[in-house]
Amino acid sequence: MRWLALGVDYEMAGKDLIDSVKLSGEICRTLGGMPPEGFNYELFLDENGQKISKSKGNGLTIEEWLRYASQESLSLFMYREPKAAKRLYFDVIPRNVDDYLQFLDAYPRQGDKERLGNPVWHIHGGAPPPADNPVPFAMLFVAWSPPPTPPMPKPYGASSPATAPA
Repeated sequence: MRWLALGVDYEMAGKDLIDSVKLSGEICRTLGGMPPEGFNYELFLDENGQKISKSKGNGLTIEEWLRYASQESLSLFMYREPKAAKRLYFDVIPRNVDDYLQFLDAYPRQGDKERLGNPVWHIHGGAPPPADNPVPFAMLFVAWSPPPTPPMPKPYGASSPATAPA
């Protein structure tokens, strides 16, 4: 059993694994060990509110997030509302990057109590780096995105339904 062999003292699991965690705890105790402290989190959802599934291929992977944005923005996404289901899809990245940058920018102007409530204090272990990003990520993201494909022109002489003869 991994928990016992590796001395695991803390384990997080999605709420869909609660029964498995309970059974693993019983096995660990039977073997003379102590199961780790745990935390159960909600599931991740796609843009349609459906559970993300590896077999379906819906949703966004950590690697995909990190291809476009920082680890800190992903940490902020995970830090927020740990017991709430989260929609994890491509369009949430710009907002989380910009929110992270806003928290980071506000940090030097905050008092000690406010700093403890600022997520960047927790993300950086009490020592956030200086903010240095004058342009919002969402703006860069829009500028970087390819333009929409224009509609195809109608062939010469084609009429639209509104002007077609009756």
